[in-house]
Amino acid sequence: MRRSIVRIWTICWYNFLPIIRNPLTFITIVVWPIIPMFFMGVFLGEEGVRQGIIGMIVTSVSFSGIYVAQDYVFNRTITKLQDFFVASPVKEYEYIFGISLSSLLTTLIAVLIGYLFILYLGIASILKLIYFTLVILAGALMLLPLGFLIGSRFDDAGRVNGLTNVLAIVFSFIAPVYYPLDYIPEKFRIYTYFLPTTHIAHLSRLILGLTDVKGLGITYHLTIIVVISIFLYLIGRKYSRWREV
Repeated sequence: MRRSIVRIWTICWYNFLPIIRNPLTFITIVVWPIIPMFFMGVFLGEEGVRQGIIGMIVTSVSFSGIYVAQDYVFNRTITKLQDFFVASPVKEYEYIFGISLSSLLTTLIAVLIGYLFILYLGIASILKLIYFTLVILAGALMLLPLGFLIGSRFDDAGRVNGLTNVLAIVFSFIAPVYYPLDYIPEKFRIYTYFLPTTHIAHLSRLILGLTDVKGLGITYHLTIIVVISIFLYLIGRKYSRWREV
């Protein structure tokens, strides 16, 4: 277990260093999820900030699972780092968790800013923040197999970058992530339930008391998150590639 943890942390740090050594990339990753919250605050006031905070945190943490696809394809096709790990004692899950942890670290500043806003505005108690944290981490784990699947099946880094950005738009703005489910007419809400981030964001708002719309209810939203996670894990395990064939 100790060796496994050391390997995961080593992979995480090795993948994280190039990002912090490139200030423009690092600033973009941190600032991008904050911008929509800023404009929501400008046009909707404090309520816009409250709702935008959820979108900022959910987007930052959940999408760390999808954006690992870019790291996977880069390590596999450009630096050939994955080939090195395949030939070493490193296990597949150690590599996946190491890369994923580095992706989470890059979003940490944006997430901390969001938490500071939550505490400053008195949105939630410490206990609710703990529940909220568990939900958004579940979001990262839910989308992680999808990121690994995309990164392992495509050899073109540009194509992977484009695909993950399209998913980011769909999962952040078409799904009610930065804005609550309340803003969508009731007859159209059912369509948003097909997007996984809808359940993460709405469940977060239910926990923090930021919405009057029950949606499917806490139990059903949790169940859907678990079902989607298992489904993506099974699909990812079957079709993703750790070793080249």
